[in-house]
Amino acid sequence: MTDKKIKRLSREELLELLITSERENETLRQQLTEQEEKLRRRQLMLKNAGSIAEACLQVNHVMEVTQAAADQYLDSVKSVTSSQSVAAEQLLQEAQLKADSLLNETLCKCAEMESCAEQKVEEKWQMIKYRLEELYDAHMGLRDLVAVSKSIL
Repeated sequence: MTDKKIKRLSREELLELLITSERENETLRQQLTEQEEKLRRRQLMLKNAGSIAEACLQVNHVMEVTQAAADQYLDSVKSVTSSQSVAAEQLLQEAQLKADSLLNETLCKCAEMESCAEQKVEEKWQMIKYRLEELYDAHMGLRDLVAVSKSIL
């Protein structure tokens, strides 16, 4: 409204106009307050989103470092395991060679002892045979007696 129209209005109309303007003004203030609150929330969300994004980046960095450490640990475990496997294989081969050597040595000693025992047995048998022959020769009559006892039986 223009100034001329306002001057022509009555007091009642001016009051109504003022009340209407005040109501519109109050509605606009309320809308402004709501919009400011929404803006504040969005700014807070954006600020938090930045913080969350930074936190995610930090967590990702921590995870990468942790993964690298885990990979390094696994590599060292594999390395130690493979070197221990090689060492164990060498020990096993050495033990097998030593066992084979001891077995061959034992077999040789056993064969030697067996040969020696057979030789002693043969010597003893020859000695017994010789003594029996001497005994028979010394007692000629004993031979005849033995021959007669064999024929009886």
